[in-house]
Amino acid sequence: MRMWQLARTELATGVRSTLAAAGAAFGVLLIVNIASVSSWDQWQFHLVFYPLLLLIGGHINTSLAFKELHDKQRSYMYLTLPASQAEKYVTKLLITTVGYTLATLVVYFLFSLAAAGIGQLIFGMAHPIFDPFHPVIWESIGLFIATHAVTFFGAVYFRRLHLINTLLWASIIGIALGIIGVLLLRVVFGDFLGGGFHLNVDAGN
Repeated sequence: MRMWQLARTELATGVRSTLAAAGAAFGVLLIVNIASVSSWDQWQFHLVFYPLLLLIGGHINTSLAFKELHDKQRSYMYLTLPASQAEKYVTKLLITTVGYTLATLVVYFLFSLAAAGIGQLIFGMAHPIFDPFHPVIWESIGLFIATHAVTFFGAVYFRRLHLINTLLWASIIGIALGIIGVLLLRVVFGDFLGGGFHLNVDAGN
């Protein structure tokens, strides 16, 4: 199957950077986890840091999905891969949503096991092990998937600073739509809301 072969190629190409990023995240989270182990019974560590890892890391990863397409030296290799454009887009889509989500669930669970073991060994206490079936975790996954399309489009459309440009234009469009929506609401339903939208012109005496 061409999409499976394409996915293998995609994963093999980015394996070094992926492992480096995973290692860095693992190390930082481990330090924070151990440093906060004394308050393990006062808050839920994993309900804070897994959503952050999923959402922030997921959108950064998605924003870089088409970096080779915008690289003059590497774009030729990408465009000549033995697959249709639709197959390339769908493969990237699956890797950056399903693939990334599953990978973070597995890696984060392993991290929680390691952190719990180290905490118990050194301090005799530890944050609980990560529960991947907690409702908050699945709400975070749903939010990531719902917002993923915007970042994915930005990764394809913008040539540089993919995530920054995506956030900037999403904010501009959101504000513009909000203003238009409020104005339309005032014009159409103003009488029901306690006053319509009126333009007063002083014609003088």
